[in-house]
Amino acid sequence: MADARRAYQRAYTAEHQQPQPERVRRTRQRPQVGRRTQQAQEEARRRQQAQSIFLNPANARALIMAVVIIGVLLIGMIVVNAQSAKLQYDINQLRSQNDLLENEIGTLNVMLERETSIAALEKYATEKLDMFYPEGSQCVHVSALDEDEGSLAALIKEKAYS
Repeated sequence: MADARRAYQRAYTAEHQQPQPERVRRTRQRPQVGRRTQQAQEEARRRQQAQSIFLNPANARALIMAVVIIGVLLIGMIVVNAQSAKLQYDINQLRSQNDLLENEIGTLNVMLERETSIAALEKYATEKLDMFYPEGSQCVHVSALDEDEGSLAALIKEKAYS
């Protein structure tokens, strides 16, 4: 019976017991003096290769040239931007001058229209030039001329001297 009991306990505890983590044996390893482990040697070799890839003289020259080219491009962009701002200022100045001139042209056109109107021309002719409207006897009708009477110039000459 004792054997059956032990077997039962063993089976029951094995099924219902929480699994225990394996026990790790901790030991202190002494560092090897003067010798590197193979892993450390491989890592040092990788670091040295990475440094040699980036820091070899050809790459250093290329890196310096790239930095110089980028610097020159950025300075060029700044200069172009400054020139663009100056040109935009000049364009705005010219536009404002153009607007002033267009306003002056509009004013001059209005004055020209006013001065060349029929009423203004009639006033100028009567006041400054002492001109007046002709009366009926002072008019020569071109349609009343016959071809027999001669030319218009001869007719005017004759009327003027008679």
